[in-house]
Amino acid sequence: MSNKVYLKGKARYIRPYYLDVGANLEDGSDIKEKIMKSDGIYSTMVELPFDNRDDAEEHLNGLGIPTEGMMGNLLKRIKNDDGTVEIVYKIVRPHMEHNFEDPLMGPPKVIDSAGDTWNEDTLIGNGSDITVKLDVWLGTKAKKIRWEGVRIDNLVEYEATDGGDF
Repeated sequence: MSNKVYLKGKARYIRPYYLDVGANLEDGSDIKEKIMKSDGIYSTMVELPFDNRDDAEEHLNGLGIPTEGMMGNLLKRIKNDDGTVEIVYKIVRPHMEHNFEDPLMGPPKVIDSAGDTWNEDTLIGNGSDITVKLDVWLGTKAKKIRWEGVRIDNLVEYEATDGGDF
C-alpha cells in the first residue's frame, strides 16, 4: 500500500518536462545505466528550510520519506558560491517503468496554485515556492518514492543568463 506525501520547499533546478537520458555521463557508468533502465528521468531538488542535514533528515523520516534511493543519498548539502549552505532533497521520476503493464510514466503532473494545468512555456526558476506530491511505499527491500506531481505555489520565473565570456 502506498501513501501520498506532500513536501513543501523552494524549487532548485526543477525540470519536470526535461527528459534526462544521461547524455553527459560516461557510457557504462552505474548512474547512466540506472537512468537508461527507465528510458530517462525527470528531476528536481527541493530546498528545505533547515540549517543542517540532521534536522532535515529527521523531518523527512517523520513524514515517512526515505533519504536513500536508487541514485544514492537523496538528501544533499550544497554549498553556494557565497559560502552559504542549502539542504536539498533530490526527487526523480522515471520516464518508463518496465515492470508495469503500462510502462509509460511520462513527466510529473504540474499545476499552478489554483490547481490549473501549468503552461509548459513558463519556466520555473530557483527559489519558486513549490509543493511536491510523492507516492511512498514499501518495496521488497526498502521504502520507495515516486514523484507524482508538483504545485507551483509562488513562481520565480526562470531567467536565462547570457552565456557571454567565462
